Parts: sequence; C-alpha cells; structure tokens
Amino acid sequence: MNLKRNYLFGTTILAGVIAMSAPVFAQTAEQTTEQQATEVSEVVVTGSRIRRNDLTSASPLTVVSSETIDNKGFTNVAQALNQQPVAGVPITPDGDQAGFGVGRSFVNLFNLGTNRTLVLVNGRRFVGANVSSIFSGAGAGGQVDFSSIPTALIDRVETVQATGGAVYGSDAVAGVINVITKKNFEGVEVNAEYGLSERGDGDQVRVRLTGGTSLLDDRWNVAGSYEYAETDSIGYMDRDRTALQMIRGSNPLNTSPTDGIPAQVWYFNRRIPEITEGGLAFRTSGIGLANVLTIADPNNAGRRVMAQFAPDGSLVPYDPGQFVQASIASGGDGLNLAELTSLQSPVTRHNATVFSTFEITPR
Repeated sequence: MNLKRNYLFGTTILAGVIAMSAPVFAQTAEQTTEQQATEVSEVVVTGSRIRRNDLTSASPLTVVSSETIDNKGFTNVAQALNQQPVAGVPITPDGDQAGFGVGRSFVNLFNLGTNRTLVLVNGRRFVGANVSSIFSGAGAGGQVDFSSIPTALIDRVETVQATGGAVYGSDAVAGVINVITKKNFEGVEVNAEYGLSERGDGDQVRVRLTGGTSLLDDRWNVAGSYEYAETDSIGYMDRDRTALQMIRGSNPLNTSPTDGIPAQVWYFNRRIPEITEGGLAFRTSGIGLANVLTIADPNNAGRRVMAQFAPDGSLVPYDPGQFVQASIASGGDGLNLAELTSLQSPVTRHNATVFSTFEITPR
C-alpha cells in the first residue's frame, strides 16, 4: 500500500508541473512567432567590390550620413571621418602644414599613412591631390583631397576598415572610404554657415548653392553645386601656450643621477640659431656658426661678436642664444618659428561640380 500511495502521489506532482508549464510554453511560442514576423531592413555596403550586408560582414564598417555632416557643421568629409576612433594623425588645415601642401585634407586610418587609405567616389577611384615633393608632409601616393568633394551632393560615406588591400592593392591596406553622391537630386538648395573659435578668432564661412533636375521621364538627372569656403588662420603667437615655444633640455645645475636635481628642465623662446631674418655673414672658409664673421661689440670695447645682416644691409651684432639641443637655442636672435607656424592654416576654396546620370534601360 505504501508503494502505491507513493506512486500515485508522484504522478500527481508531475501532472501539476506539466499543467503549470503549459502557459509558459504557449507564451514562448507566441513570442517566437512575433519575432519571426518582424522584418529587419537590410543595409548593403558599397565601399567594396563585393556587395555585403554590414550585419554579417567580418570587416568593421562605418557609415556617415549627409545629415551628420550638416548637423555638426563640418566643411568637408575629412572632418567627420577624423572623429572616428580608427582615425590616426591626419593632414588637414588644422595644424601646421608643409608649404607644398597647405589646405589639403587627407584621412589617415589606423595611423598607417595617408597613402594607405583608398578613397573612392561612387565606387570608382578619384583624382589624387598629393604633390610631388618630399616637403609635402604626406607619403608618396594618390591621396584624395576631401576638400575637392562637394559636401552638398554627398548622400553618405562608407568606410570598410583594414581589409581592402586584397582587393584594391597596397594603397587600401588601412581601409577603403567610398563617398556616395546623391541620385536624382531635384530642386534648389541654398546653405550658409558661419563659425569661430571660443577665443573669437579663426572665422569660418561657407556658402553652398545646389540645384538639380530630372529629364526624359526621370531617366536623366543633372545636378550641380557651387561652394565657397574661407577659413582664417590661427597662429602659434595667438595662443599663450604655443607662444612660449617650450622645449626640454639638459639642466646645467644637475651634477649626478643621485643628486636629486632633475636631469632636464623646460626652456622657453625656442629659436633656430643658424637662421635669421636678415641672414648671417659667413667667412669664405665655410658655413655654420663656427664660420660666422665677427665684428667689434659696440657695447664692450675690445670684444668681438658674431655678425648678422640688418634690414638695411648693414652688419650688426648677433646673439645666438643659449644652446639647448643641436641647432636649437633658447632666446637670442635666431629664427622664431612660432611667428611662422599655424594652429589653423588660412584656406580659401571655390568648388564647382556637375554630376550627370542616365539610365540606359529602365529598371
């Protein structure tokens, strides 16, 4: 009797568990049916020769829309792309640029060099803007200047990171950036922007005029834009920190590693002693500070000092300053690079563009 009672009791418990679980199973089935019925829109990335879905691709993909560019007040695409975590040190007007390449905007993905990031426009290679000079500040290659691409006609910018080398070659090792322009643009748009730094300088002005129309039953579309942009310069001397021209050098008071005195200290007013605005007077035996012509010191009788040319061509005393490193001095009459260096380079740009598309066969 005891065995039968235990068996019946166990059967009752099992039946109760099944009865309690039935609503849960039914609820799960309903949720699964609803999830399967939900449609997810597909985003196809065209920044590669192989069309892919950005949800299934093994490569990191990013998309920057035209709304993002306009809402943040970017004057070119490079400013938006340089906000990404994978962007390295770029070549842009923000900061000092080499004299052979002022005003260009190159993107440097993963800091592998601007010549290792390929830029396409509508899936095709674009005209490069890199200058043929070792003083350009960029590696040799066909880098595309993003300032030459009109922002008004951009629909989105797609970036495929680090996997373009196998398809496009060595100039796509860091990634491929594909600029997609707007299709079937119709109407007229006028846009004007103005901005400045929190210090009240570095003014930026941009005016854009864009227009387009469709013809032949919308099979032929013609769109054009004109863009004017101007950026004022900000120099090193316009900011207190950069105007100090700080540089680290050996501490003359340091006697040993164990004396508790810092081995290096900060020096100010960095100068290049071998270069002056008027030029140094050298002997015929050679160049360099050791061969600078000396003249009598007008302030100390019997003492001779190095000579430099004054603006009127006369010889005047020259003070090389206190040497900190090789070819670098603190103070003196050497060249002050802060007066020639920009935190923001001055740029004036006129950009006129016309795009035309024609569908040979209707879709």
